Amino acid sequence: MTAGGAPREGDEQLMGLIREATAAQDAVPDRVVEAAREAWTWRTVDAELVALLHDSTMDDDALAGVRGAGTVRALSFGAGDHMIEVEISEDGDRRRLVGQVMPPPGPGERTIVVDRLDGGALELELDELGRFEADRLSAGLVRLRTTDVEGRVVTEWVAI
Repeated sequence: MTAGGAPREGDEQLMGLIREATAAQDAVPDRVVEAAREAWTWRTVDAELVALLHDSTMDDDALAGVRGAGTVRALSFGAGDHMIEVEISEDGDRRRLVGQVMPPPGPGERTIVVDRLDGGALELELDELGRFEADRLSAGLVRLRTTDVEGRVVTEWVAI
């Protein structure tokens, strides 16, 4: 720029080159996307994953012809000493969760979080026996996470 504030010819050329460079939008390379996905999986490396052990909609298909279809779904998650039992009941497009964390939580370990895949989360209080409930949840993918004296405990993602 000159002393009066008017741009010099070289400045305009440089600004034009900068505009062109910033306007170009290259796709993110596949290797960068894959590295980001792999890094994302490490976010819960400090948590114990409790696997889905039982899903009444999957495991009870053999009995479907014997009795009518129920509106309550039972899920059991477990690994080692950790267990989370959940019953899911449907009311139209809303869901009700009733569950229990085992072993029961100690002092200061009285919450469980329902994470939604869309980014939302609902923190629930656990009673002294580790029981919890949530009403009026919308259908979608969720996981449960809590903390005990041994660290964080996280379930797999499941559709409710």
